[in-house]
Amino acid sequence: MITDILQKTLTTFKRHQLAFIYVVPTFQNPTGITMSIERRQMLLELATRYDLPILEDDAYYDLRYSGTPVKSIKSMDRDSKVIYTQTFSKILAPGFRLGYVIGDREIIRKMTIAKQSIDVSTNVFVQYIAAEYITSGLIDKQLEKIKVMYKRKRDIMISALTNHFPEKCSWTLPNGGMFIWVTLPSNIDTKQLFFEAIKQKVAFVHGAAFHVTQEKQSTMRLNFTNTDDDKIEIGIKRLSTILNKKR
Repeated sequence: MITDILQKTLTTFKRHQLAFIYVVPTFQNPTGITMSIERRQMLLELATRYDLPILEDDAYYDLRYSGTPVKSIKSMDRDSKVIYTQTFSKILAPGFRLGYVIGDREIIRKMTIAKQSIDVSTNVFVQYIAAEYITSGLIDKQLEKIKVMYKRKRDIMISALTNHFPEKCSWTLPNGGMFIWVTLPSNIDTKQLFFEAIKQKVAFVHGAAFHVTQEKQSTMRLNFTNTDDDKIEIGIKRLSTILNKKR
């Protein structure tokens, strides 16, 4: 999030028109980019100035493979402006749709009431399993194990992109998380490219899916965590073959 633009945007609305500021500050989906400490601080200042809560979605925070950790926005919050959320689905198992939230007591109370009207209560069995992993220390061992694995997969994909993608393509080098954001030449529409890739049994998420409008985009999100090591190289080679035909 570009906080300078956010500040200008906030001035165009009246307070009652705004609900909260939503942000994924660490290894953001889809780009893998991490918000700097300076922008996090400015975000807090804006939240205080405009009396707006921040919903900090920190699902990928623990999946750091390189670089220096950056403080969460919540850890710098002195005015209860931040609602902090985390999940076990990224560090324990994808099927564990279990998370937690930290925030002002009254906000949590209202969130609880809203949730009870939807599903009565969270899966108790899944909560017991997560609790056992935490109290026994298994979650820490699990986290270190997957960090080694995911770092290896990230490095394989970055190497494959460097070796096979056309020169005019660029991509992010995330210090963690699950995603790499690729920018292709402007004449390539990744929405159309997707269907060509599927024929070659390669999948990605096209850039238009992450924009407010569904206009032509020359970007794509690649996930490096969900594929066998040897298949990462194969997939990138197949994508590069398609791209080279469009040069």
